[in-house]
Amino acid sequence: FGATGLWRWAREVLDAGEVAVQLHARPRKLANFRFTDGNGQPTDLAAFHGKVVLLNIWATWCAPCREELPTLDALQAQLGGPGFAVIALSIDKDALAVAQPFLQRLGVARLRAYADTFGEATERYSATGVPLVLVIDPQGREIGRRLGRATWDNPATVSLLRSLIPGTATGS
Repeated sequence: FGATGLWRWAREVLDAGEVAVQLHARPRKLANFRFTDGNGQPTDLAAFHGKVVLLNIWATWCAPCREELPTLDALQAQLGGPGFAVIALSIDKDALAVAQPFLQRLGVARLRAYADTFGEATERYSATGVPLVLVIDPQGREIGRRLGRATWDNPATVSLLRSLIPGTATGS
């Protein structure tokens, strides 16, 4: 296989409609953390209580992040609303100044840029690399995690995530 062959195989599997994340057997307690919204205002994970959240930890210098951000944008377009949100959390230095223009250059229109201004996300969530996505349930518990690029808007993943959203036909 080799590294290149393995990477191609993994991309083909992901792009073929496989579920982008496997859920944990049991929810895991998740510590709250502070970050900054696109307006420069401090916020925290608790502000999203009651929603299923896809917390995407990314950086502008990360090639796999650039590949997956458009799929996260499409996912936000499909599921975003009162019961679901994608938090695109940049770990870049000066993230607020670089993240939103970067997303615009990629054609990402529905994701709001957030910044790990306080450095708490990477520290608390053992972010050993990027992109890192945590799936968080409405009670604020981690129910899934994926390190590495994924295609988040494929039908299998959208169906799985939709089933977790309170008040949806399959997530009630």
